[in-house]
Amino acid sequence: MHEARGLQCMQLLQSRTENKYLIITFWNSGDDYQHWKTGASHNKIMDLIRSNSSQSGFSHVDVFHFPEYFHDEK
Repeated sequence: MHEARGLQCMQLLQSRTENKYLIITFWNSGDDYQHWKTGASHNKIMDLIRSNSSQSGFSHVDVFHFPEYFHDEK
């Protein structure tokens, strides 16, 4: 995933009390995120989640757009 087009950074956080994780990613654009989400890299990550967890789905997904951070797109 670290070589995904438009990926700025990623954080993986684990709960201290439960077997739950929070994944936060920052992308250059919504299009870059959608491109990754429909590609082979996303499928590999989902396969890993399914093979290592009894819960393969996400409980919640949010996508936010922060236009003030597009300072590099000039």
